[in-house]
Amino acid sequence: MTLSTRLALVTLAAVVPVAVSLGYTYRREQERQAILVEDRARRSAQLLGADTGRLLEEVRRELVRLSLLASVRDGDLDRCRERLARTVADTRLFAGLVRVDRRGRPVCASHPLSAMPWARRPEVGGLVGTGRFSVVGYVGAGRRPQLVVSVPVLDPGYRAVVGTLLGAVDGDRLRALVRGRPAGPGETWAVLDSRGLVVAAWPEGAARPASPWPVWAALGAAPDSLGAARELGWTSEATFRRQAGYAAAHVPLAAGALNAVWAVSEEAALADLRAAARTGAVVLALASLCAVAVVWGTSRYLVLRPVRALVQAAERVRGGDLHARTGLAHDGTEFGALAAAFDEMVDALRERDAQLAAAYDRTLEGWSKALDLRDRETRGHTLRVTALTVELGRAMGMSEEELVHLRRGALLHDIGKMAIPDEILHKPGPLTPEEMAVMRRHPQYAYELLWPIEYLRPALDIPYCHHERWDGTGYPRGLRGEEIPLGARIFAVVDVWDALSSPRPYRPAWPPERVRAYLQEQAGRQFDPAVVEAFLRLLDGRRSAEE
Repeated sequence: MTLSTRLALVTLAAVVPVAVSLGYTYRREQERQAILVEDRARRSAQLLGADTGRLLEEVRRELVRLSLLASVRDGDLDRCRERLARTVADTRLFAGLVRVDRRGRPVCASHPLSAMPWARRPEVGGLVGTGRFSVVGYVGAGRRPQLVVSVPVLDPGYRAVVGTLLGAVDGDRLRALVRGRPAGPGETWAVLDSRGLVVAAWPEGAARPASPWPVWAALGAAPDSLGAARELGWTSEATFRRQAGYAAAHVPLAAGALNAVWAVSEEAALADLRAAARTGAVVLALASLCAVAVVWGTSRYLVLRPVRALVQAAERVRGGDLHARTGLAHDGTEFGALAAAFDEMVDALRERDAQLAAAYDRTLEGWSKALDLRDRETRGHTLRVTALTVELGRAMGMSEEELVHLRRGALLHDIGKMAIPDEILHKPGPLTPEEMAVMRRHPQYAYELLWPIEYLRPALDIPYCHHERWDGTGYPRGLRGEEIPLGARIFAVVDVWDALSSPRPYRPAWPPERVRAYLQEQAGRQFDPAVVEAFLRLLDGRRSAEE
């Protein structure tokens, strides 16, 4: 096959991924437009919900204030009636107010009851005796939506409910919630009651008041039973749906007695998407022409393969793999020279990384030797327990990476003792309770010393937790069982083994069998039983090997 034929085939094949890529770009644009519509819907519904919530809160505060007045609370007919009528006139929040007793019988009202038929509605009766601010909606005379709210009236000692204060919210205040809000083509702002009946809507004519609204059904919200009373409360997040030709979001208020809704027709919402589709088609055509020109001007074998190899090797190095190689020949070509330089750079990085890790480890060993020199009672203890801890960790199946951190933690297990005063650390006799409290702070000191060093954070388990006990009585945090990191559980057994097996100024070294018996005795108390079992098995294996 000639080079021209191969280039022609490559060109044709190159159009396919370009088309797929542009198709993906088009889908992303569709998703972006959908996200913008959803974001607008949620923010608009939440804004309307916040304004409606503020109105309800203003109504609630006014009702609570009235319910605390002696004239309203005690049911003094003339004074109560005067106070309620003055509130209706001054606040312009209510169309009417009624104070009823615990059985729902009127005590006083802002207007004659004949002028307030809403007070005798059966659904309003459900508000009597409620213990909190509650809301209920109904359709009044002339097919006008109405909203009734209530608060309990408490006795002077605030111990018992003696009645209920009912109020009909002024319809103009409800309609003012949506009137004048910015609305583009196909957009609607609405406040609905729990049955989906329109309380207020904007623009005018977008939804008929006191009638069901199809958008509410599209949201999948089932209407509640007629006249169900609701306690105050609303969600902080809007519910969004795209159904029945609308994209809409709503925020329920007063536990669903009211719903703040923003909706836009799908036709209007998708106008930008259709424009994006046309743009995508143009971009696809241009990109296809560009792809043909690029593919014809290059060779997949001469350019793309070495570039891909270099990129993949760079990604592996970025991920921490310092054994990555390009796999390209180090010949005299430009890519060969680049591959040679890259491979040599990775080799140098690997060597520097090994040198840095070795320097860190030598530093840690120096710290541990400094601790041994300062703590004269345990000289040589650190290196012994470190070697045995790593051996036990390997026997228990820890990975090599985990063993590196285990070794570093063992080397630094008593680094916190650097902060313990010499008179306590080197005291020949028993420590007083106050001195013991100071000594027990050394794990916390170790944490405060090592945590800022990000390189040593994985090794903190042992310095911070090796004095925790399996039964939860250890320190500093009182961890129990497997809450204690495995490395700390392993080190605790080895540390006690070495301490008891080594002589101290105040006692001789224990015989091996006595130490063994002590470890078995403390399994399930101080130590993890599984770690004790693995450690004793390790000791038995060493003894067998020596024999």
